[in-house]
Amino acid sequence: MTTVLTSEEFASLFESFKESAFRLETMDRYTVPEEAEEYQRFLSGELVPTTADSEWAQFVLNSTSQGKLIQRVHVIVLPLTPYLKYEIEWGYVYTSAAGEDIYLLDRATLSPELRELKDFWLFDDETLVVVRYDSEGRFLQGEREDSVELVRAHIDARARLVSQAISLRSFLAQTRSA
Repeated sequence: MTTVLTSEEFASLFESFKESAFRLETMDRYTVPEEAEEYQRFLSGELVPTTADSEWAQFVLNSTSQGKLIQRVHVIVLPLTPYLKYEIEWGYVYTSAAGEDIYLLDRATLSPELRELKDFWLFDDETLVVVRYDSEGRFLQGEREDSVELVRAHIDARARLVSQAISLRSFLAQTRSA
């Protein structure tokens, strides 16, 4: 059964998870109103900020200091789009330093069944939320999937994605030395 979550219900999952939260991102660009000004600064060539005081980085730091695991795999295209460069250089670098395990995976290397996956969050290997976006990358809604089979399939997909992906640190070492 699929249940469309309210914003409050979706947000509460980040407050209530006990052990792990995993995120799959599949899009080349997300349109996030709160990022618009910073993204424009990135596009105009400003230097990378020396620190990130983002709400997400603070959340990651607080969660990981409690022993919780936060992981993310972002399926990317190479060469990187400007948005992906921004997300990696102005976002992931800081949330990784705060404790988030971030992996990148070239879309060209994905098997067909993994290529079909949509963005999702998996909390504590129990709660699966498929995240829906419009064609411009604007968030539409989160949909909780209650099917045990779907949750198991996404747990398996997570393991396969992480095993095939490259860590952010390795990715940056490769791209910065190239």
